[in-house]
Amino acid sequence: GSARVAPLGSGTDGGSTQWFPCACGDNPRRHYAHFVEQGGHSSVAQRVGSFYDRARTRRYIERPEERSLSMEDLVDIRGVIERGCSEEAWTADGKDTSRRLGPDEVNLYHVNYHHICPATVPAGVKLSGLTKRRYVYGQTVVQMDKSAQPEIRAAGFVQATTTGSSIKVVVTKGRFVSVEKGIARPVLVDGTDAGEPAQVSYRNAVSYKELVSPVPLKPQFFCSHWWGE
Repeated sequence: GSARVAPLGSGTDGGSTQWFPCACGDNPRRHYAHFVEQGGHSSVAQRVGSFYDRARTRRYIERPEERSLSMEDLVDIRGVIERGCSEEAWTADGKDTSRRLGPDEVNLYHVNYHHICPATVPAGVKLSGLTKRRYVYGQTVVQMDKSAQPEIRAAGFVQATTTGSSIKVVVTKGRFVSVEKGIARPVLVDGTDAGEPAQVSYRNAVSYKELVSPVPLKPQFFCSHWWGE
């Protein structure tokens, strides 16, 4: 959530809060450990951190139609939903953050926002083209979407201290997107507007199927569903 991460070391952001460089490298599982130490949600850390471990040894499934989920995989998702509602207080994506969901209310959009999007970028994302300044490990990163009603499109925290216009972000909710003409999607870092990213890059992104199982499933029928209707 709003936890500010301060792992062991030395340094400062120039204000009243002490900040420390992180020795975790690019291992999000360790980042999440620090996240929990500073008050972050342990369930988020355990769930997404475990996907990082799986992604390192994943098997690429070349054919999209063979990336379907088995019944066992779907049962596992049910468990994720139940834990998300009870332990992480899942809300109705980024629009109504005051109303908690019950397991029977959760739909695909909610699972995508709270679980699939963070899990399938286990190494985090890179936001380029932001306001040039110093960004500090552990600062909260939120992207708003003001196209309809204000909503939190994505959330996470800064993965490494840096000075410049690009930052690496460990994602905890939603999907960060680049600037689009006519739609205001500012990125807030610890509540301060950092502009809109000109580019969002995903290193080692995977499909959800490839995370939960290395075994291709050959379907008897394949239905392609277009979400643009």
